[in-house]
Amino acid sequence: MFKQLLKKASKSTINSMNKYSQFKYFSSQKENLLNCINSEITHEEKNYQGVAESEKNNFLSNNKFKFIEKANSQLLELHKTHDNWDIKIFYQSRAPMPTEDEGQEEAEPTNMTDFHIIIKPLGRTSGLLVEAMTMDSSINVSQIHCSDHIDAYASDFINGKLKYDQYQGPDFTSLDEKLQGAFVEFLSTLGINDDCGSFIEVTSLDKDQVLYSDWLKKLKNVLL
Repeated sequence: MFKQLLKKASKSTINSMNKYSQFKYFSSQKENLLNCINSEITHEEKNYQGVAESEKNNFLSNNKFKFIEKANSQLLELHKTHDNWDIKIFYQSRAPMPTEDEGQEEAEPTNMTDFHIIIKPLGRTSGLLVEAMTMDSSINVSQIHCSDHIDAYASDFINGKLKYDQYQGPDFTSLDEKLQGAFVEFLSTLGINDDCGSFIEVTSLDKDQVLYSDWLKKLKNVLL
């Protein structure tokens, strides 16, 4: 009987020791993770310099755009009216691109940001949805959509709800070069130019940095 109790006691002691070892291991790993997070927070706060508000305001003032962002959202928007046009540019925050390899022969773009533009005459529902990208501040159009109800069309397009048989227009680069050039000039008259491309790129990176820093701090608070 005593031998059986001794065996049970021994097993209980061993199990307790195993649990204690596991606890110590988990605790050390958690501490290591917190140290890494703290180090990353310190690094980000020390090294990252956001876009100066004066620079943002200078662009917005000169180009008559209103900049719209929300604290916990990765969506960003530029909005203005120009002559008889209502113009909305919307895009998302994005992480910096990987650093290029030193042995790379051809230089790749260091900044690329996808964005969309809704252009419509004031007081009308018809308009254009333009798919575009900035590449080192240069505006590159990929496709132009037309619709009698452009806001609803844009919502369906962004959310992947367009009908499969709905014609969405040709690839922009397949158009006649004169037509391409004329459309790019039209965009430029609306203020959608290289300066606008630069603003889109830097604010998308800046917003990602803000969201990333907030995420690190929330992660830390969960683990504390």
